[in-house]
Amino acid sequence: MVCRLLQRARDNSGQEREGGFAVLLTIWILMLISLMAASLAAQTQSETRVSHNRTELAIARALADAGVAVGLNGLLNPIVSQRWPADGRARVVRYGDGVIEIRIQDEAGKLDLNAAPVEIIAGLFRRLGIDDGVAADAIEGILARRRLYGAGLSEAAQAAATENETPLAQAVQLPFATVSELRLVAPLSEPDYERIRPFVTVYTNSPRIDLLTAPASVLLALPGIREDEILAYVTSRQALIAGQSDQDLPQISGANKFAENGELRAATIMATATARDGAMFAREAVYSLTLERALNPYSLLQWVQAPDIEPTPAAAQQ
Repeated sequence: MVCRLLQRARDNSGQEREGGFAVLLTIWILMLISLMAASLAAQTQSETRVSHNRTELAIARALADAGVAVGLNGLLNPIVSQRWPADGRARVVRYGDGVIEIRIQDEAGKLDLNAAPVEIIAGLFRRLGIDDGVAADAIEGILARRRLYGAGLSEAAQAAATENETPLAQAVQLPFATVSELRLVAPLSEPDYERIRPFVTVYTNSPRIDLLTAPASVLLALPGIREDEILAYVTSRQALIAGQSDQDLPQISGANKFAENGELRAATIMATATARDGAMFAREAVYSLTLERALNPYSLLQWVQAPDIEPTPAAAQQ
C-alpha cells in the first residue's frame, strides 16, 4: 500500500514538472510571437513613414517645378503692367495644398565672371565677408582663366587669317561656362561659394550691370558708392510696378559708369515649395529670353535643384 502511494506521488510529481515546463514553454512562445509582432509593426510603421516622406518630397518637388512655370509666365505676361519684376523680390503663391515662394533675378543685375572688372568682383567678396586670402586667390584664378582664354583667342585669330574664319567661329567657349567653375580656380568652401553664387553670372558677357535689377550686395560692391544712397535707391526701386518710369528714383553718385540698362535677356527663377506636411524643395532655372517672343519666347539654360535655403518673408503675395 505504501509503495503504491509513493509510486503515485512520483507520478504526480513528474506530471507537475512536465506541466510546469509546458507552461513555461508556452509563455516563451507567446513572448517570442509578441516580440515578432512588435518588430513587424515597428518596421511597417517605419516603412509607412518613409513612404509618406518620399511622397511629400515628390509633392514638394512637383510644386517647385510648377513654381518655375508660374514665374516664367509672370515674367512673360503680355500685359506689361502685370509682369513680375526681375529684381529678386519674392512672391508667395498658394498652389494646391502647398505654398511656393518665387523669386526672379535678372542676370544683368549680376557680375559676369567673364567680363566684370575684377575690382568690382573683389568688392563683392569684401561685402560678403569672404576671407581676404581666399578672395585674393579667387581673383587671381579668375584673371588666370581670362588670360588663358585670351591666348586661345589670339591663336584662333591667327588661324582665322589663314582659314578665312572669324575668331568667334574658332572660339568654342568663354573663360567660365558655368558659375560652378569658379570653384575650379579658387579654394572656396561650400558656405563661401553659396554666398557668392547668387550674385555672379556667365550669361551676360558684359562689364556693366543693370541698376534697376541688381541686388543690393552687387550695388554696394561698386567702388566709390555711398551706402545710404544705395539703400534709398533699392527701397524706392521696390515700390515701382512694371512699366512705371524710373526717372524719379534717387540718384546714385558715380554709378552711371557701371550701369547698363537694356531689355531683359536672361533671368534666374528660384521656386522654393513647401508641401502641406512641411517637406521642402527648391528648384532653380535659368532662362534666356529671345527677341522672337511670338515664335520662340525663351530657351532653358540651366535646370538644377537649388541648395538648401531657409524660407524668408515674402515681399508680396498673390
